[in-house]
Amino acid sequence: MRQRKVAVITGGSKGIGARTAVDLAAAGNDVAICYHADDAAAAETAEAVDASGTPSARCITIRCDVADPSQVDTLFERVEQQLGPAQILVCCAGVLRDRLLVEMTDADWHACLSVNLSGVFHCIRRAARPMIQARWGRIIVAGSAGATAAVPGQANYAASKSGLVGLVRAAAAELGTHGATCNLITPGPVDTEIIAHLTERQRARLADSTLLRRFGSPGEVAALITFLASEAASYVTGTTIGVDAGLSART
Repeated sequence: MRQRKVAVITGGSKGIGARTAVDLAAAGNDVAICYHADDAAAAETAEAVDASGTPSARCITIRCDVADPSQVDTLFERVEQQLGPAQILVCCAGVLRDRLLVEMTDADWHACLSVNLSGVFHCIRRAARPMIQARWGRIIVAGSAGATAAVPGQANYAASKSGLVGLVRAAAAELGTHGATCNLITPGPVDTEIIAHLTERQRARLADSTLLRRFGSPGEVAALITFLASEAASYVTGTTIGVDAGLSART
């Protein structure tokens, strides 16, 4: 019988993170939904997890700002107390602070770097030691196809997401001999609230930039994450996998 794992999902109350929480629970894992501020969304996701998960799967919600290492420590301590050591870490938390480079403030810059890059570092650092001790672990980090795209107004976002490539590769190198994997996925345009502000014309232009001429769904990205978190992905580590409808093929 498959042994149930404990999964921590940051950014787990909405979008890709929320669907990942549901899918990992449906696969028989205990799930800790980490979120920043929206209590209602976290509760809604927890209800969806309970509805779709296996009868024995457990689900908890924990508020945490991943940019703060002390809050990350508290997050994992609570998970360990209530569910056990985290064996699967999925980092989906992220922010946008779009502004043209000459107008970008220090706060805009640091907001993206502190959450999108440093926040992932804080979580991997805290999750790694128990994985090493258990000699098993799965770390999946959600980057972005925007890391290498020339998008005006996203110097901070692109820098933060580009930095994940080196972080994930180094983590994979350190954890590999201890039975843990670490991989980066780079979603293209996915139909979540992060692009809800776009006009219809902007949405059409963005969809047409992909080879499939459409947006992805959170479920299509979560399917890849769920695979990478499974036993079946035991020989996949240190790599970057695009899930972007061929957007990266154009660059």
